[in-house]
Amino acid sequence: MNTVTIDHIAITVTDLSMSVDYYSKYFDFVEEKRFSKEGAEFVYLSSGGLRLELWQFSQRERPQDSLTNLKIVGLRHIGFKVEDINSKRQELIDGGYEFSQVQQGSSGVYYSLGVDPDGIAIELISDSN
Repeated sequence: MNTVTIDHIAITVTDLSMSVDYYSKYFDFVEEKRFSKEGAEFVYLSSGGLRLELWQFSQRERPQDSLTNLKIVGLRHIGFKVEDINSKRQELIDGGYEFSQVQQGSSGVYYSLGVDPDGIAIELISDSN
């Protein structure tokens, strides 16, 4: 049987440098490669086996969507498991990003929801509060 793994998650951003800084500073991603082609630049970031592919286009569209409505088809958020959810949440708030109060979900894990610099939904997850 073939093993299937996720190779990367692609995210279109408005400011590539700002997004690289965000994911590097708050989630320990490291830049692997940077490319450009007509009308676009992109960079691969990696952290702990997860790879993000960030794209910046000279022309882009912003979808009409709701970040918290899980009934909408498509990618709803990126969940990052953290050891200390309260300190990571505070670090992001201190950096100018809004994150919800830590709550315990139906599955028993603790979570806090916020957004990256482009409004991509980010969830912090921890087994303990």
